[in-house]
Amino acid sequence: MIQSLIPQIVTSEAFINQFNSLLEKNIGSQFHEQIKRKDIGSFDIKYLLKCADVLSFSNNYSVLDKVLRICQATITDPDLSAFYRDKAIFILQKLGNYPLISLANSKGLLEAEDTNEIGLDEVLIQSKIELQHTNFLPNGNSFKGNAFQNSFWNKASSNQVLSVSAPTAAGKSFIFCQKLLEIMLSGNEVNILYLVPTRALVSQVSEDIKNSVRGALDNYEVVTLPNHEFLDTTLKKVFVFTQERLHFLLGSHKVEFDYIFVDEAHKLSDSYRGVLLQHAIFRAASPKTVIVYASPFSKNPQKLLDLHSNKEKKDSVYDAVATVNQNLFWVNQIPKKPKNWNIQYVSEKVVDIGELELSNTPNSELKRLAFIAHNLGKHNHGNLVYVNIPSDAEKVCNLIVDLKIREGCKELEIPEIQDLIELCEKTIHKKFLLGKFLKYGVAFHYGNIPQLIRGKVEELFKLGHLQFLVCTSTLVEGVNLSCKNIFVRGPRKGRNKNMAMTSEDFWNLAGRAGRWGQEFQGNVFCIDVSRQDLWPNGKPREREPYEIKPSVEKELRNSSQFIDYVNRGTPRNESAENINFEYLLSYLVEGVTKKDQRILDSVSGNQDYARLIESVEMVVDECNLPHEIYQNNPGISPIAIDEMHKYFLIKKENGALESLIPPHPASEEPVIELTKVLARINKYLSPNAFGFKPQATFVLSMLITKWMNGYSVARLISDREKYLTDKGKDVKINALIRSVLEDIENVARFRAPKYLSCYNDILKHVLAEEGKLDLVNHLGDVQLSLEFGVNIKTQLSMISIGLSRTSAIELSSYASDSEMSVQAVIKWIKEQNLEDFDLPKLVHEEIKLLLKELHWIRSL
Repeated sequence: MIQSLIPQIVTSEAFINQFNSLLEKNIGSQFHEQIKRKDIGSFDIKYLLKCADVLSFSNNYSVLDKVLRICQATITDPDLSAFYRDKAIFILQKLGNYPLISLANSKGLLEAEDTNEIGLDEVLIQSKIELQHTNFLPNGNSFKGNAFQNSFWNKASSNQVLSVSAPTAAGKSFIFCQKLLEIMLSGNEVNILYLVPTRALVSQVSEDIKNSVRGALDNYEVVTLPNHEFLDTTLKKVFVFTQERLHFLLGSHKVEFDYIFVDEAHKLSDSYRGVLLQHAIFRAASPKTVIVYASPFSKNPQKLLDLHSNKEKKDSVYDAVATVNQNLFWVNQIPKKPKNWNIQYVSEKVVDIGELELSNTPNSELKRLAFIAHNLGKHNHGNLVYVNIPSDAEKVCNLIVDLKIREGCKELEIPEIQDLIELCEKTIHKKFLLGKFLKYGVAFHYGNIPQLIRGKVEELFKLGHLQFLVCTSTLVEGVNLSCKNIFVRGPRKGRNKNMAMTSEDFWNLAGRAGRWGQEFQGNVFCIDVSRQDLWPNGKPREREPYEIKPSVEKELRNSSQFIDYVNRGTPRNESAENINFEYLLSYLVEGVTKKDQRILDSVSGNQDYARLIESVEMVVDECNLPHEIYQNNPGISPIAIDEMHKYFLIKKENGALESLIPPHPASEEPVIELTKVLARINKYLSPNAFGFKPQATFVLSMLITKWMNGYSVARLISDREKYLTDKGKDVKINALIRSVLEDIENVARFRAPKYLSCYNDILKHVLAEEGKLDLVNHLGDVQLSLEFGVNIKTQLSMISIGLSRTSAIELSSYASDSEMSVQAVIKWIKEQNLEDFDLPKLVHEEIKLLLKELHWIRSL
């Protein structure tokens, strides 16, 4: 009966007119005098609340968003009485939206002046509702969930594979952490794998897990370092890894995972990293492993269940929940009036909200973005401005700071900001622009910035100390950073002007506006949407669930092209343009070699299946090395690996095998020898992996060597500056800083570990056959050293217990023992008087915080 009323209500003229009037008032109340607002019609809040009560039974996201709008508008409107706020709270309780109620309480909006006495029947109804939304943990604690969270909780314990999908702000991270806690409370021994797509998320998820478990468990470990030497003896472990780190761990140490949680599972559709992710999951999962996938707002989460034909109990979860209102605006310049801009709200229809008049003419592309962001956001904290590349982030910050100074803004005297400025100057460069902008509550944020600095920027933004944060696609990749407003113009991912941001990525970014429990509503301002060159996929209008298509499946739409590439021997001069095929070949070689039915089933529907398998079998038949070498080096063609092996054998016959051994980074003149190694990699494994020209390869060799030796980022930057100055080149310091940070991320932490690890694996095999085991041991774990930028055990132990690389390097400079284990490092830190060390204040704070968090370490 109620379900039949819902479409009648939402399509009725009375509801539409009154809801639109409420909508326009609620949205317009966020803006100050900078917008000339149009007149708003009247509405009957009592009628709208009655409608919302009925509509709350809907399972349609759009309808539930209207319910939420009516409730939050009622709560935040100072002109409405406590009677109506009570009605709105009751509806929110039915929906399980307790965080929004808590937010209203924290802001003093529910301190009613004349609240009516609640009758016994209403108390009983509220108690029943609350109990329906309550979930219990084995230790007796409980939490309240919304429809999505409750559905997940009920299904997670009875399925071997579960694929869940929900809007960005549905509370997925919270419910996952609660499930992890339940698992660890229920068993004596458990290994849980939590896969995330980026290193930034490794840090964030690790902290979320620790915060959830704090006080409930003592003996557990959160593992982020993929090396068995650094695993503690605890029986309950949560491994938080990227797919690359997981491959590395599995190459040296077999771990039986009881559970695998795949966060941002839609990344299975993400080019070669999607192939690598699927490969990693199959390598890690055993027949007994329970697997949970989570993706934002997918219309076919059940698609991922098809990857596990060996599992019987499988299910998917999709519940439409509206937890926070998100407003989409179009901002377009009024013709012939460069300072005047029209603002429109976009919903079922496009509504004119008002007109914005800028004080200055935006006579460049970036000024259009910066001026509008500053004008609309200057009365609020929590403004995110999206740009495409790091250099644009710095330019937009500079424009916003200049506008703030012209309006009389003074430098902030906030100790936390001063501490971050000190850290930037000591660990990056005295002229690093971030320090200049921080003084005025403005910062930039991109992925190449060191973890400690980036994390502190995020913290200051959350605390409200930073008014504007200008960011690149790091936010799209899953950093859970909420905000009030997002400003975006012609969004792309990276430098390619023809690579417009996909609809999925745009709405993932937009989902950061108005995080649940922190804001009542969030705003997304899309600028210059009338320009097709900036928005080639069309004006963003309405978020629609997207379709998950795993990359393995997508890449094999070109199966004939892939087969041809393989049959021609995966030519090295084409490999850079066929990186997706390189990862796909590694994946399929494992399927054929190990007869892994999951891998074979994942491609069995292809029309060229027989030819596909035949071409891969031909590659496998020609492989001359142990399978583990190909398995542990995904993304490098087995044919290329064999070519490198043949080269090594020729050198062995000529008595020059030892000349191939990469130098230890701490040895004399390692750069020249490493340059030769990189040149061999360029020739046999991947052309241009380390630069076309010998000079470029030499520069990168210097960077890699110093990075592995644990040089600080500041030292790497100053050394590069000196090198270029000595060559007589003009140095623009902030461009140089960006260049070094990018080389660290893309070369030292990605290409170098990938290809040097493969080089070493082949060489270790040849040396072992010759019985030269002492030389094999010299090669060590180069992948681990490059991933984390250190090469001594003491520093790795410090990183393994939670210190950033920056803090580990600063602190280890005071330790004489380079071979300390985890336990020895903890003991050593506890024995030190940190005040005796000349460390940046934020490094001091990170170390002190770590000591408080080490409750899972057994007493020494």
